[in-house]
Amino acid sequence: MVYLVSIIIPTYNRAHLIGQTLDSIKNQTYKNWECLVIDDQSNDYTSELLEFYTDADKRFKYIKRGSNLKPGANTCRNLGFKNCKGAFVNWFDSDDIMHRNKLAVQTDLLNNSGCNMCVCQTLMFENNLDNILGLRHPKLESKDPLNDFICNKIKWLTQAPLIRRSFIVKHHLQFDITLHQSQEWDYFVRLLNLESSYVVTSKPLVFVRRHEESISFGEMTPTKILSFFYARHKALQKMRSKLNISSIKNLKNDILWAYISLLQKSSFEEAFQLKNKIKKMDGDFNLLFRYFQLGLVFYSFKILGKGEKILKLNRG
Repeated sequence: MVYLVSIIIPTYNRAHLIGQTLDSIKNQTYKNWECLVIDDQSNDYTSELLEFYTDADKRFKYIKRGSNLKPGANTCRNLGFKNCKGAFVNWFDSDDIMHRNKLAVQTDLLNNSGCNMCVCQTLMFENNLDNILGLRHPKLESKDPLNDFICNKIKWLTQAPLIRRSFIVKHHLQFDITLHQSQEWDYFVRLLNLESSYVVTSKPLVFVRRHEESISFGEMTPTKILSFFYARHKALQKMRSKLNISSIKNLKNDILWAYISLLQKSSFEEAFQLKNKIKKMDGDFNLLFRYFQLGLVFYSFKILGKGEKILKLNRG
């Protein structure tokens, strides 16, 4: 059966890149799709470009985020989902490219497997597709996907999976609009907490562009570090009963790394906000010792500009 696939793309000032993305969608061998481009109020020529695509092919739909909604890609993704009609959903980004067989391969695998998600392999590139940098991550499969995803033993980004819309609706899976980084990690950790079964294809069906404008590859600003922290802290608090020793340790190290990173950037006010959350993550038994450590490293950075060794952080 040929199901409708909804491709949802948030965009902001990517008129110089999104045309290549939309062309790769238009050239799909699987034809039963709709593509919703949600504009986060761009101020370049995005609207003019999308008018060209929507006039030429009615499968493309262009929606502007209302000024009453919180700015950001996550708001746009959630808005796109509210307006989509497909049986399958493919989140995508406005600077990346689909292999022409992506939808054909993944819809076939989902139809035959009965799973709620199909994940494909991803290749990184820089500037153009002649400059392939290699796989985003070598491994996608696991017998314990939640813990292995948290421990980075398996990894994928939003573009790789094709997901049944009914599963997303059933579990009210939305992107967290408070996050400016780690939103994809947060989304898939929550998904894997609900569903550990999925089908994989080792074929590289997504090409992810590496550039400094990208959230994933750009500088880790204090805002991004805070989002990184809150995503990991939320996972540790809400999923602890399903986490093994390795993933708990990994999350704690990530949380401490975020705290140290803020101190290294002299973002003392932001770091101070995190102290009370961090000191409780080991439970009451270690509360006093953790509080002493956090305070010591805080003032060490403020006075000496260093002090990360106090926490004995071992982040792989």
